[in-house]
Amino acid sequence: AEASLLRAQIARIAAATVLVPAGKFKPDDEFEGEEGEAPPIVRDEEYEAKSAKEMLDAENWCHFAPGVLKIGRCTNPPKPEAGEDEEEEAEEEEQEEEVAPLNPISSDPPVSELLPEQPLLAWSVKVYHSEGGDAS
Repeated sequence: AEASLLRAQIARIAAATVLVPAGKFKPDDEFEGEEGEAPPIVRDEEYEAKSAKEMLDAENWCHFAPGVLKIGRCTNPPKPEAGEDEEEEAEEEEQEEEVAPLNPISSDPPVSELLPEQPLLAWSVKVYHSEGGDAS
């Protein structure tokens, strides 16, 4: 049980923190899977890297993986077929909104709203190496 909890926690952290530049990856347009199946993420061959100054905008960063829901899955379970218990219908209404991969970090909710006029954003973007400096 503890190993499963640890695995789930690592998956949640990885899904929330692995970031990639926006536009570098895209859903595979040629994917022909079953209905409701998400296409794999592939590198966009037409991607051109942005300058360090442009990368300071949170819109230019996105999560690589889909978000992990409170139930421990990236997607909600399939809806039960008609004619099942009323309890399951009530449970169906409480489904969490799925978070797709390649979602911009600017859409992440604030970490804290203790001061409504100054919410603590989930991400801050900084440059630690300026252009023209020693890159080694």
